[in-house]
Amino acid sequence: TYKADIVALCGFGCTYCSSNCGNYLRINWDEGLKLREECERQLGRSVTKDDFPNITIEWPDVVETLEKQIKNAPKSFLEKTDVLVFSPLTDAFSPNLVKNGTTRQVLEILLEKTAFTIRIITKNAIVGKQKWIEFFKQYPDRFKVGLSIGTSDDDLAKKMECGTSTPKARIKALSNL
Repeated sequence: TYKADIVALCGFGCTYCSSNCGNYLRINWDEGLKLREECERQLGRSVTKDDFPNITIEWPDVVETLEKQIKNAPKSFLEKTDVLVFSPLTDAFSPNLVKNGTTRQVLEILLEKTAFTIRIITKNAIVGKQKWIEFFKQYPDRFKVGLSIGTSDDDLAKKMECGTSTPKARIKALSNL
């Protein structure tokens, strides 16, 4: 019923990803937030959209924005058990988001301030590690966790899904979960 995207362009470089040319980037590449300008400033060179998937675009205020949105959300967010898809356009378990704690912080806010069942789909096998399994187990009725596996060929995946966990690692993570 709901969704929460927590990053504009994730840290995985899937060559077939529609987010690399989706509305957010299309609108803000030259206009709005002037993403091209900011990428060039940070990288010190000119860039084009062909540089995707080598660029990650994070929202620096995603946690604060979510808290404001939920604060003003209908009271039904606490009464319903609707499904919220966690970052469906980009991978919320991108390495930097996990490392800097954004993924966990956002999930904790959603758990505390909503009654949603949270649907996670990722290409990061980290969700099958003990630390994350223990986190999910604390809320057995709140999480549905899955891993996207487009091929079982690790070599092909490395070419098409740059930076993601190998299919073999994702299958192991599913088994662990």
